[in-house]
Amino acid sequence: MNKEQQRVEIKKKLNAMTNETMQKESAAISQCLHAMASIESSETIMSFLPLPREVDLQQMMLKWIHEGKTLCVPLVNWESNSMQAGLITSLEPKNLVETRHGLFEPKERHVVPSDSIDVVLVPGIAFDPRGGRLGRGGGFYDQFLSHVRPPLAIGIGYSCQLLEHLALEAHDHHVTAIATPSGLVTS
Repeated sequence: MNKEQQRVEIKKKLNAMTNETMQKESAAISQCLHAMASIESSETIMSFLPLPREVDLQQMMLKWIHEGKTLCVPLVNWESNSMQAGLITSLEPKNLVETRHGLFEPKERHVVPSDSIDVVLVPGIAFDPRGGRLGRGGGFYDQFLSHVRPPLAIGIGYSCQLLEHLALEAHDHHVTAIATPSGLVTS
């Protein structure tokens, strides 16, 4: 099965998930992250604002903001097909702006130096037990992770997003581990 076929297969599974299951699995993934000493001891965490059908980590993000951690999310430059880390200090809708493809970013674009990021939480369409990650096809995270110092990169996925084997290419960046509802998967 090629990448596009795997994307279609997983998207069908995601669309079949109920909102209740998504909330329950998002909460379990948040608990998995909360239990990780490497995250709790981190000063700067890069997370993401969820697209529809993606894991919702907003409760953990609020916790990290209240703890005084530096929290950032992707700032996408659509013209150069690249992204940077942008400081986020509030999840209030009035402080966010919707960009292309339903992505939300902070209204105020303050770039966080990539060499200060300790942990990057990486969404994806699918993951495999060896740390393989299948994204949406734009290459934004692959490019970003290849240009930052080696932070801890943790894939974030629902149970149905973990496949035995992904059709990956040489440029596809692997994650260090995957946080799932049933716990942490390490390669």
